[in-house]
Amino acid sequence: MTYNFSDGDPIFNANLTYFESTVGSGNLNELGGGLYYFTVNSSIPIGTYSILVSCDDYGYSSAQIILEVNSIATEVNYTSAISVETLDTFNVRIFVNDTDHNLPISGVNVTYTLLSLNGNLSDESIIGNPGYYNKTINVTLSPRDVPYYLVLTLDKENYSFSQIYISITVRPITTNIFPLESIYEIFYNGLINLTVTYNFSDGDPILGANLSYFETTLGLGNLNELGGGLYYFTVNSSIPIGTYSILISCDDYGYTSAQIILEVMPIATEVNYTSAISVETLDTFDMRIFVNDTDHNLPITGINISYTLETLNGNLMDENTIGNPGYYNTTINATLTPRDVPYYLVINLEKENYTFNQVIISISVRPIETTILPTEPSFQIYYNALINITVSYNFSNGDPILGSNLSYLEPTIGTSDLLELGGGIYYFTVNSSHLGIGTHSFEISCDDYGFTSSQAILIVRPIQTEIIYNSSISVKTLDSFYLRIYLNDTDHKYPISGARINYSLSTIMGNLTDESINGNFGYYNATISATLQPRDASYNLILTIEKENYSFSNIVIPVVVKPIETYIYSLEPFFEVSFKDLVNISVSYNFTNGDPITDANLSYYEVSIGLSELKELGNGLYYLTINSSLLSIGTYYIIVSCDDFGFTSIQTVLKINPIQVNASRPSSLVDYSGVTSIIEIWLRDEVYNDPITGANVSFFFQGVQGYLTEDTENEGRYFGSIDIEVPASEDPYLIVIQIQKENYSTETFTIPLNVVIPPSAPTPWYIQWGWLLGIAAALGAVVAGYKIRGKWRSRNWEQKINRLYAIHSKDGVAIYERSLTKKKMDSQLASAALMGITGMVKELTSSERKLKTIDHMDKKVIFEYGNRIIGAILADGDLPIIRKKLQEFITNFEARYQAQLMAWNGDIAIFKNIDKLTNSIFPFATIVKHREPVPEKEVPLIINQELLAVLNSVNDGLKESDLIAAYNDLKVDQVTLDLAFLIDNGFIDNKNDLNLTEKGIKAIYHTKKKIESEEENIIIPTGPKKDEINSSKGEKLEEDKPRIPR
Repeated sequence: MTYNFSDGDPIFNANLTYFESTVGSGNLNELGGGLYYFTVNSSIPIGTYSILVSCDDYGYSSAQIILEVNSIATEVNYTSAISVETLDTFNVRIFVNDTDHNLPISGVNVTYTLLSLNGNLSDESIIGNPGYYNKTINVTLSPRDVPYYLVLTLDKENYSFSQIYISITVRPITTNIFPLESIYEIFYNGLINLTVTYNFSDGDPILGANLSYFETTLGLGNLNELGGGLYYFTVNSSIPIGTYSILISCDDYGYTSAQIILEVMPIATEVNYTSAISVETLDTFDMRIFVNDTDHNLPITGINISYTLETLNGNLMDENTIGNPGYYNTTINATLTPRDVPYYLVINLEKENYTFNQVIISISVRPIETTILPTEPSFQIYYNALINITVSYNFSNGDPILGSNLSYLEPTIGTSDLLELGGGIYYFTVNSSHLGIGTHSFEISCDDYGFTSSQAILIVRPIQTEIIYNSSISVKTLDSFYLRIYLNDTDHKYPISGARINYSLSTIMGNLTDESINGNFGYYNATISATLQPRDASYNLILTIEKENYSFSNIVIPVVVKPIETYIYSLEPFFEVSFKDLVNISVSYNFTNGDPITDANLSYYEVSIGLSELKELGNGLYYLTINSSLLSIGTYYIIVSCDDFGFTSIQTVLKINPIQVNASRPSSLVDYSGVTSIIEIWLRDEVYNDPITGANVSFFFQGVQGYLTEDTENEGRYFGSIDIEVPASEDPYLIVIQIQKENYSTETFTIPLNVVIPPSAPTPWYIQWGWLLGIAAALGAVVAGYKIRGKWRSRNWEQKINRLYAIHSKDGVAIYERSLTKKKMDSQLASAALMGITGMVKELTSSERKLKTIDHMDKKVIFEYGNRIIGAILADGDLPIIRKKLQEFITNFEARYQAQLMAWNGDIAIFKNIDKLTNSIFPFATIVKHREPVPEKEVPLIINQELLAVLNSVNDGLKESDLIAAYNDLKVDQVTLDLAFLIDNGFIDNKNDLNLTEKGIKAIYHTKKKIESEEENIIIPTGPKKDEINSSKGEKLEEDKPRIPR
């Protein structure tokens, strides 16, 4: 070894010493140049020795020298195979040599083993043969095909020997050894009995034999005898897994052997583990499994368990060292990139004599949860501008992430990285001119801690604009108007040129012209013709403005189209025609300056007629033709209108009158009492003079109604007969004729019937005795007259009723009223007045009898009494039938409303449904129909003698003025004037011929009466009013049946 200073210079003449407990101690010898040595005799025990070398000449310094003492290598010469018959002896001799020194080695302890034979070889050095050893062995072995093995073991301190195997072939006596099974199977670390039979060749079992087995791993052993030639041995399968061929042999009678196959199978195992693990990247996770021996249900320790996870490798630790046999674990750091599909942790288990399946565990590596959030829900910018889009990048707990690599992707502008602002905020800048108008989505992502992404929304809006225009336009129809607008960019305050502007006004469409070509930037115009109909509501002029990357609102401008003033003038505002007439209604259509309007679309409308167009005559005249036979009698209001130049209309009235009926009839009839008189009339249409067929012709005579029959052979002729059962009289009887037909006027007239005495004849007996018959007849006539008078007065009784009252008898309140006249009257005031009069009369007369009638000349108030109500009727006469009907009404009223009347609280609304009861007793519908007012001129019914003479002449059949003048000794001119007066005032009807009217007949009657009573001529230019005549004379006319004098 060397001994030097620290700079490398050798140290001379130093005192170095060595020490080792076995080697001892001593001083080192100097060789020179800093080299020193010492000598060791290796006759010390085999092994490794650490020798300490030290020196303290220059301060203590030491070093270790390692000495390895190895055993002496040897060589053994011997006979490797010996053949011998069973029970013979053989000699074994070997020579042992020291190969290091090439010298024989004496004093070696050599032992041998041959099955159950053991012993030592003798050392021949005592007889002068150093290195030789020998032994004579008696072969007490059973013969067999396979040799026995003589095992020699050599041992001498500090020498190295290998074990010697010498094959000993023992030739057998012929015997057989057979295993009971061809293959024996057993799991590792178990026990199994292997059994064979040992027989002579003739099959006799061999008893008491010495059978042995041998296998390299199992070694050598003897079989145990079961008896009957059966022998066995037990094997512990705690040997390596595999197939073993065990030699069974016996040389009792010559060597005999057989092979037994033993299959040692690995122990079956079970591994319990978690099949799937989920972990965040960069985190660690614990992996622990449990391994069990399924054959013995015992935990398995000492297993070598390795794992592989992508590039990660390692081993699991056996927890048996901490008292958890069968458990193994490790902690793994998941330094893997997160992904959708899992990684696989592969675990391999190894232990000798055990079988294991490879374990594969799914490892899902989740990214570390991070979030990318835009700082605004959406970023908005107008076209052609710059904007910074910012996001925050944080861990899930909110901590910002610094120094990360974020990028964005947008289909139009591609991808790029974001810049860091700090505090987890990152941004990138976008020029909106690189994008189109609309919404754009930027995907912002980062995979530093597992892939994370987010969407940033950028809305690029069109440039905002301002439109300056007139908010409304007013124009006359057919006129044109000028439209001009101005467009401005409100973002940059620039006029906008190059826009496309369309307009629509009802069906009118077009474009505005860009004035930028004339240097008027931002201005657009159009001239539009208002070919629209005027109307109250305005039209909408809609402007649609378009330019790429600009935002415009549709403009709606109200356009009021005013009409050109026109008017429709009806040539006749009122048209009156008879049924079946055709009528032409004409109008003129003009501008306000009077110019006629041609080719216009005029239409007329009426509810019954409908809507239709007028025909043009020319020069602004238009007409329509209406066939009145398609309509009903009545008045129609026809609207004629046109909206060609703004709506204009006019109303005209069309009145359709019934066709006047012209009845030709006799002026009077003369006949005798007791005979049948024939009536004949002819009916013609006064308009067209056509005969009238299908009319309903009725007559009334002395309370009897009949009908005339239509002659089927002579159109327009109607005839009938009347039985004359009235006595002769100087005054004529009246036959009332009424003619009715739809759309024709209803005509009513009278024919005087003069009943006369037949010509003279011999006086019959009944006339000679007529004075007696006259007395009897007078008495009968008086009785019959009263009856006839009552019936005559009672005819048309319902027409005499004016008002009906039901008055509560206790309170005097009118609880029901029914009026049949148009004159209005307060029912409560009337009932109070009636109750006041009845009370006053009762008090004045001091009578207990109830008031039944109030008689006021032409008006009567009739009272009837019930238990709780009083009935009162205002009528034109007090007839028994009216009183009877009133009592019937009271009885039914109280029966129906008995409960309400007993507990009446003043509410008259509960009696509002009484009309049905009233109508069942009083025929009010008939009463109202006959009460329709008939306007009539006020003319004198009492005339002078001249007019009376003219009327009598006409009644006698004289129709010509000169004949009437000659007959009455009057002037023709005066008669002509008289006839005109009588016709105009309704005394004479001159439609077909001169005939007296009913007024003319009454005038003759009343004038004659006046003459008879006063015996002088009375001239009254104006007669009394009609209601006065009815009140003073009407009842007499009805009761006395007036006769017209000849």
